[in-house]
Amino acid sequence: MSIQPNRSPSRAEHGASLTARELEIVALIADGERTAEIARRLGLSENTVKSHATRAYRKLGVRNRVEAALAYLVRYDRPGGATDSEPAATAERSHEVPEHAHAWIRLIERRLDELRPAADEAAYLREALAALRAIGRE
Repeated sequence: MSIQPNRSPSRAEHGASLTARELEIVALIADGERTAEIARRLGLSENTVKSHATRAYRKLGVRNRVEAALAYLVRYDRPGGATDSEPAATAERSHEVPEHAHAWIRLIERRLDELRPAADEAAYLREALAALRAIGRE
């Protein structure tokens, strides 16, 4: 029987600062990386990545990856790809919107690619259902 150190993790609170690892993971999420890709890249398990992401979501006050990506792009992304733990001033950021748009385009394109097989299957099933209903009416 191994004895585990007393780990009573404090619940992440909205508005708390992100740790360096949470910021790194949210940056990769904002770049469109999937959990498995992030885990492989950082040498972590997928569950560890999910745990860091969940704590970051709470701290950022967001509910999911898309909101986390947007929060990162608005609060932390810096010109030239550098990041900082302090939120960027809104006035400094107004000229960067096109860069952020490209990140969103990559994120949405990747998600659409993931969903395409399901959409194709749904269309096939609708056609099959219509054909079966037509047979039943004859």
